[in-house]
Amino acid sequence: MTEEGFASAKNQALAMAHSGLGLVFVRRGKNAEAIPELEQAVKIDPNPDPVNYYLLKTAIASSKCDVALFAIPSK
Repeated sequence: MTEEGFASAKNQALAMAHSGLGLVFVRRGKNAEAIPELEQAVKIDPNPDPVNYYLLKTAIASSKCDVALFAIPSK
């Protein structure tokens, strides 16, 4: 495996871990704890649509418009 391939695989795994933890917090109604996890997942891998949608939902529930705007994918 190349260094680039390893870095990509590592980033995917980290993004999935942050995303999963964020989703657990969302489902438990702990939006303040969910936001940093979901933000980190988006920073690591900006293309996972489910993370963007959950981040947006969480941000709206927590009245954090700045995070909600970051979550909207640009096309």
